[in-house]
Amino acid sequence: MDEKGETFGPKEQTTVKALQTTAVSLYVRATSTGGKLGERGSIQLNKRQLTKDQKEDHSALLMLRNQALAHVNPEHKMGTRVWHKVSLFAVPNGTGQWIPAAATNETTWNRETLECLERMLPLAIKFMQENFSVKLNAAQEALDDAGISKMTFQKFLFDPVEVFGSDAVVQRILKSRGKASDRFWVEE
Repeated sequence: MDEKGETFGPKEQTTVKALQTTAVSLYVRATSTGGKLGERGSIQLNKRQLTKDQKEDHSALLMLRNQALAHVNPEHKMGTRVWHKVSLFAVPNGTGQWIPAAATNETTWNRETLECLERMLPLAIKFMQENFSVKLNAAQEALDDAGISKMTFQKFLFDPVEVFGSDAVVQRILKSRGKASDRFWVEE
């Protein structure tokens, strides 16, 4: 049930929860991850460049991912809403005895989370684009400085149509070269 008292069917609940959970997880992965040797490296949003409200939103999304989504903390709140709530109680059975019962409330969709994501996603996209450009330029400089021979490059040639499926997809990839934000679907 949402904040307005409206309910969704099981399929819609599953879809809404999956979309919100994915959005939060991808936001956190894009803006606040650690990195071990051999991994892609640490990515950290520069918190000094954030306003007070942006820092609060960023922290709220990090805590939501870490406490409620990745690790089920039954006391985690997003704003005023408890994300997971477990209630234990007793109910009478048909013979006049009391038996234990339990109910859980798992948040499927939360308006405050959506609003937080709406504020922070443009910032995260800008951050990722800047980060992508810096890394792409560093890779280009490293290739330029390495003095790799044409013969070495030729050893690693491959047929892009074979890898990516069609000439149209390869052309689209080549047109998007250097752009951090060009996305497209490939239907197979």
